[in-house]
Amino acid sequence: MFKGGTRYSPQYLLINTELLDRFYSSEGYIQNNIQPIVEVDNNNQIELTFLIDEGQQYLFGNNEVNIETEIQDLSLKEEILDFITEENGKIFNRVKINNTVEKINKYLNEKGYIFAKVNPEYAQRDNVVDVTYRVLPGKKIYINQITIDGNDRTLDKVIRSKLSIAEGDAYNISEIQKSRKKLMSSDFFETVKVNSYAVNDNVVNLDLNVKEKNTTSLYLGGGVSLPGGALIKIDLKDRNLFGTGKELSFALEKSQYVFSTDLEFVENNFNDSDTSLGMGIFYEKQDKPNTTFDTCNWGGTAKLSYKISENLINSFHYSYKYNHIHMDNKGGKDEDISQIIRDQKGEHQISSVGYTLAYNKLDNLYAPKEGYLLRLSQDISGLGGNVNFLKSEFLSFYTHPILSEIDDSIILRFKMAAGHIFSYTDEDLNIGQHFFKGGNEIRGFDLSGIGPRAIDNNKSSLGGKTYFNLTQQVDFPLPKLYDYAGIKGSLFVDYATLFGLDDKNEKYKDPYNDSKLIRVSPGFGFSMPSPFGRLRLDFGFPLVKESYDIIPSPNFVGYQPQNIKAAIIDSDKVINESPALQNIQQQVKEQNSRLQQEFESELEKLKPSKEEFELLSEAAKEEKTEQFNKNAVKARDDYAKKMSSLEENYRDAVDSIFNKIKEITKKTAEKNNIDLVLFISKKNQVLYSMDEVDLSDVVLKNVNKEIPEFALQSIE
Repeated sequence: MFKGGTRYSPQYLLINTELLDRFYSSEGYIQNNIQPIVEVDNNNQIELTFLIDEGQQYLFGNNEVNIETEIQDLSLKEEILDFITEENGKIFNRVKINNTVEKINKYLNEKGYIFAKVNPEYAQRDNVVDVTYRVLPGKKIYINQITIDGNDRTLDKVIRSKLSIAEGDAYNISEIQKSRKKLMSSDFFETVKVNSYAVNDNVVNLDLNVKEKNTTSLYLGGGVSLPGGALIKIDLKDRNLFGTGKELSFALEKSQYVFSTDLEFVENNFNDSDTSLGMGIFYEKQDKPNTTFDTCNWGGTAKLSYKISENLINSFHYSYKYNHIHMDNKGGKDEDISQIIRDQKGEHQISSVGYTLAYNKLDNLYAPKEGYLLRLSQDISGLGGNVNFLKSEFLSFYTHPILSEIDDSIILRFKMAAGHIFSYTDEDLNIGQHFFKGGNEIRGFDLSGIGPRAIDNNKSSLGGKTYFNLTQQVDFPLPKLYDYAGIKGSLFVDYATLFGLDDKNEKYKDPYNDSKLIRVSPGFGFSMPSPFGRLRLDFGFPLVKESYDIIPSPNFVGYQPQNIKAAIIDSDKVINESPALQNIQQQVKEQNSRLQQEFESELEKLKPSKEEFELLSEAAKEEKTEQFNKNAVKARDDYAKKMSSLEENYRDAVDSIFNKIKEITKKTAEKNNIDLVLFISKKNQVLYSMDEVDLSDVVLKNVNKEIPEFALQSIE
């Protein structure tokens, strides 16, 4: 609406008159009369007055659906009636009717009636309006054939198993979009494009064009944390083994306290379904910190996972492992170790079965900014073996930008976890199955720094049966530092407790400490990206703790620098000063403009002249309109296909130049004994570098010499 001091405009006057009309129509005054009066005083000031005659208020009457084409889908009328929620006797509201029309149109499109039209007609009687929804479905469109291109490695059946559409189905735009999303989320492809081509007036073919990505990954990491010690980690994984959609992974981890390795095979889309079947073997040796024993586990696992809904996944798993508990008094006598630990030494066989139910609404599993995750798991042991327990764990995680409409880089995070394990027989719970909590769950405490602890010279952690931990954290970019090096700050408060031991026969005489006290540790931290992962430096300050808890040095989690000779190439300089790249971008711009003009010109040719259209009968008009829509769809598909080809040509051209950059960079690096070359923005991502390590000028000179220009293939 106009406000005092606003410049007068006839267009705004019309808009505001229309807004007032919509308001009164939404309140049942469909015959309102709004007259704006504009007066200008001696000071050239405008006085605006709206004279409003509301008229009679109308109510909803009867609702009818009239389908004006004979179709085979006999249940369609009843299904459309379900969308009509306007009740007889309620205040008449045109906005609600428009919303209903949109819902019906969307539903018809999903049923394959992509040219459907829904026109509401009104009949007044007294103060009541009857509404008839006249539905012209048009011809139902079906999918004749689905062809797949670009999958040089991935098998056709793997791609088709991820589609929620099939040949012979009704043409459903939302299901096609959902299929594309599922293919992208498989992480097998860089791009997935879907084009449709009309075969006749009610049949289309779908062309699925995919560009595959490398699905084999090798992760090499090393680091150090206090507490936690040095860390070396190797992960080798192929998510699409030989193009079959199957997954094979190998992992190895070595730190001060842990050595572990495992091999896992997963068959996704088992029997062409959403079910995945996995098997694996593992070995793990733990020298638990702040304890006087270590454990060794080895065995095998089997897992069956399936989707209950789009975001809800359930998995059943079975594990059989050998668990060996060994006394380790760090050079002292075993007799000095708590009896609670000594009674558990030896070998145990653990046969367990369980499930994990997970509801995932995170926008990204690895670096989430928004969404939440809920996960519940339970395991029961005793189906074979000699250890009996029931374990339950729950995890919830929530993250959301605090000022999402202004700045989505300030992130609020909540994480809550809880667990309980107990022996359901007369035997005490095996200590190797206890939970051990500390620095990973509540920063500011040592690993295994909280929970039941023996009262002896060793002060050995005994673990516990029940735990709870909660983290509240805000992550935010640090001014200037974030722009230069991606450094973020964090403020957090961690809460945690761990308690409970088994002594069903009251046989233990050695004393120990145990408390349900919830420890509290606020703190702050910093993080920054690196080629090997994200570095974190956290400082926790225990405010609430027990006297026997163990507090370490500040917690640093990160990666050790490597003894390598490195150099950089300024990506901005190469992109902005390469004539070939500039030439390619100019050619793309020219071809894009030409193709768009050709498409618009084609549409103009297809349109019948206004004079010609007015002379046609109603039936001929409808036929002419349907023919135009059909030709327009074909023209749009041709245009989309040409634009897709142009984009592909552009990518291929850029790839050719960057392959040449890699080739020249490799030769330059080998000549100068350089181990690592980073292709990054010097302005935004490099705080400091010596001129000697900048290879930009040398590489750019050779690239420009070998590729002074590049001719992009023309799209006709």
